[in-house]
Amino acid sequence: MSEQVKEKSNKLVDVFRDHKKLKIFFSRAVPLTEFIEDVKAVSASVPCPFHSDSTPSAKLFFDEDGTVRLYCFTEHRQFTSFDYVTKIMGEDPILFLTRRFSESEMEGILHKVTFSISTRPIIVDLDEAAEHLPNVEEFLAKVYFVHVK
Repeated sequence: MSEQVKEKSNKLVDVFRDHKKLKIFFSRAVPLTEFIEDVKAVSASVPCPFHSDSTPSAKLFFDEDGTVRLYCFTEHRQFTSFDYVTKIMGEDPILFLTRRFSESEMEGILHKVTFSISTRPIIVDLDEAAEHLPNVEEFLAKVYFVHVK
């Protein structure tokens, strides 16, 4: 096996070993719109598939990096296709990807994905924010994964 092939395979293995990178890679490779029925367009209101819901309580949108996300207004949190496959379908995301794509297809996708995982702290004035949102601490924890002390 050539060194170039080993290097590409190692990059993919690195993604599979890092949960955050795997979630980003999966969400870019398999858009959430593939799992949501009757979606006319991103930005559409839809019933949330993550809880019992008969009326549209969620909205699909594109993130800055092009990932299709779903924001549930009932649960006040965001979901991706990674969440759909792991929580609703109960499948291993790596097995799902390897059944769906060849290694060379995954490497092609990998070249298009940017792994910009923000590590900068988010500073929030809780007194000011509390005036605008009733459960701001819960909201920040669910939507932005921020833990407030």
